[in-house]
Amino acid sequence: MLHRILIIFGTALCLNAVAVTYTKDQINHIIHNDRVETASKTFVRGFFIAKNPKEYIDDFILNKKSTLEPLVIEYQLYQLLSEVAYQPKQQFLQDFVNAMQQYKHQAFRTHDEGSMLVAVYNLQAKAKGVVNIWLVAESLNYYTNWFNNNPIATVSRLKSTSNTLSTPQWLGLKSSISNISPDDHIKLVDYLLDTNNISGLDKFISHYSLLTANKDLVQMAILHLDKSNSEYILRHLSNYFATDFVVAQLLYSVENGKNQAFALSLMSPYVDSYNSVNKLLFQYLSHDKFATSAAFALANTRDTKILHQLASAYVNSQSDIEKQQIIFTLKLNKLPESEVILTDIIQHGTTNIWLNSFKGVVQ
Repeated sequence: MLHRILIIFGTALCLNAVAVTYTKDQINHIIHNDRVETASKTFVRGFFIAKNPKEYIDDFILNKKSTLEPLVIEYQLYQLLSEVAYQPKQQFLQDFVNAMQQYKHQAFRTHDEGSMLVAVYNLQAKAKGVVNIWLVAESLNYYTNWFNNNPIATVSRLKSTSNTLSTPQWLGLKSSISNISPDDHIKLVDYLLDTNNISGLDKFISHYSLLTANKDLVQMAILHLDKSNSEYILRHLSNYFATDFVVAQLLYSVENGKNQAFALSLMSPYVDSYNSVNKLLFQYLSHDKFATSAAFALANTRDTKILHQLASAYVNSQSDIEKQQIIFTLKLNKLPESEVILTDIIQHGTTNIWLNSFKGVVQ
């Protein structure tokens, strides 16, 4: 049946298949008027009340090709797809969406960044998007039921299946976390903290630890998950936790030798307000691997005292790496004071800098 439907659609869509290229002005003139909007709403409404939706679409495509601009036809089909996306998956909707994935576009415009022609209303991409929305919903329902029945068994099962999930399926799984009961959350956290085998659970744990805002789980995850997922946690900590905890975890990551360069680079917002961050970044300016990450973070300071601390560090440093990174930091910094200090270093050597570094600075 589906094969027959697609043949009918394909035959209809190939009739008078002459590509038309529209300018932006033409698109606005043709589409943005009350007559087209009213006709579009009538068309969409008619689809949902039609006794035979498949015939309704066939008739629309076959009969309108000779009377309507390709642009208008594809606009109305696009509007229908937009409405279908909000509906639960049903066979007649799925038939329409499947057909739209094979639609041969006729209305084109020039791409904004070149001469390539692109569909004005990309029905194929829109239809694929609807399929993905349905996959997310199916996955959400599936994992919600699994978590409700046995949360521990569900997580254990994910060890062997999570890496095979498509993006829509993963999004459904992620959304299902919010449906887990408080008591089951406690069981899951205890299980994840106590288990000796988290292989296959890295992605789940990285999201679960943040969505549940569980500090113990976050700390475990930072040290034991793979690089991409532990970095995901570090990058998104500020969306789920207070600043003090975020800073503590960045310091914790560096001190424990986990994602050091990445954690250092994330310290930039806290340079001026946390002495512990400031101190650590200065220490890493002479590091053979992570000095550049520390320099990038320090370069965003808005505190002139820190600039003078950099000047003082330059004078007293015996490390070529540290001196190079201090120069690099000052060049990146946007404050006028950094240009003055940098000029002194380049033009006058270290004597001026050593004297100026004491002006108004509490060491």
